[in-house]
Amino acid sequence: MIRKCVMSLVAVAILPLGTPLFAQAAAGAGTKVLVPADRPGAAAEIVRQGGSLIARRGAYDVYVVGSARLNALSSLEGVEARPDFDRIMLHRGAIDTTKTAPAAPAAMNSLASGPRLMLVQFAAPPVDGDLEMLAGSGARVVQYIPENAYLIWGGDEAGAALRNRMGAGGALQFLGEYYPYYALSPRLDAATQQDSLAMITVQFFNYGPGALADAERLAAAAAKVIDPPREALDGRYLNARLAVSGADIPAITKLPGVVWVEPYVPP
Repeated sequence: MIRKCVMSLVAVAILPLGTPLFAQAAAGAGTKVLVPADRPGAAAEIVRQGGSLIARRGAYDVYVVGSARLNALSSLEGVEARPDFDRIMLHRGAIDTTKTAPAAPAAMNSLASGPRLMLVQFAAPPVDGDLEMLAGSGARVVQYIPENAYLIWGGDEAGAALRNRMGAGGALQFLGEYYPYYALSPRLDAATQQDSLAMITVQFFNYGPGALADAERLAAAAAKVIDPPREALDGRYLNARLAVSGADIPAITKLPGVVWVEPYVPP
């Protein structure tokens, strides 16, 4: 049975949603705005209105301004408000990184200790130096997520190093857990309430030999293997297509490295 298989695979401590290993943190309050670098007058007006420069990106600069001041700045030529710079656009919906992450169902809010998937967001579009900082912390980039965010793989030491980089005007403005709930396609929500078989695609981040071993054990415990675990995107991911009990799907999302679980529709 899948649930028994998962319990044997996740032989680590499980933490409840209320006590994530890393605090979620946001940059200073306000809304991000883009200002063309060739508009010094607009930049000066933003500063006069209480705005602060947070990043330079060549053709434009990024400022943060109090939300109450946005209307006063809307007439400035070339200035563009970017409230989405404080959102991480997951398939399950946007996370507002200035607030506490929305609650997940109790069955899908636990976290395994040790190396796992996490979310980070930068205050402005990331540059090479930002990616080098992630690598220097011991984190591995899995994929980019709009806006200015990444899904990363790392352990407790990497998380602690990144937490120390947050706030105080630094480039990193958010560090949060990638909860199992985030890995579940909303199209499977109804299926998780039933014991009937569901055909699914499970995508793992191929973090090392353990990922393939877990994917193969998961496939062996499935009711039916449609496609065995295979590498995808130059080996970055492992994809498996399986038929499992819908009630077992939440347990699958808890496996280390599971990025996404969605319905499989035969061609």
